[in-house]
Amino acid sequence: MNQQLTQAEMAAVLSVSAPTMHKLVQRGMPHWKVGSRYRFDPDEVQARRKAAEKELAAARQVGALTDKVDRARGKLDERFG
Repeated sequence: MNQQLTQAEMAAVLSVSAPTMHKLVQRGMPHWKVGSRYRFDPDEVQARRKAAEKELAAARQVGALTDKVDRARGKLDERFG
């Protein structure tokens, strides 16, 4: 852990509002508490963000393939009913 950012600092890095940061924390953004305050390691947050982007890209590819299969099935149903 190289750097500790406050919630406001991390929000600025991510270009999000304070309420959005609160939601991200509730949804599992990596953090730890110091007293009643949240602290963030920007490297860890960025690593989690990249992993989530990869998962989203994979899900989109699966969705695109599913759409192609559905269209192909529809064409087969039209032809051979």
